[in-house]
Amino acid sequence: ELDRGVDRPRAYQLELRFSPSSIWHLATRIEHSDELANQPHRRYGLMAQWRLHPRMALSIEYLHARYRSGVAVDEDNNPLQSRRQLGVEWRVEF
Repeated sequence: ELDRGVDRPRAYQLELRFSPSSIWHLATRIEHSDELANQPHRRYGLMAQWRLHPRMALSIEYLHARYRSGVAVDEDNNPLQSRRQLGVEWRVEF
């Protein structure tokens, strides 16, 4: 058993996906972590995917992260409070 003063990192992620049709897929994500260096305390987001063809897809994802005070810093050593990310993916399968 670890002493009470020792870090006890932990994390979980929950992702739910819904497909209203064969070409549209939607998802939502929630993540939580404690005592992980430079990682957000909470992160959540949404994703939409459009299957243009059985071997092609276009996806867009938005993530919003919140950090605990004094836990994470950016590239210039400024404390992070929150971060927003937007990603686009074009996938072609061979």
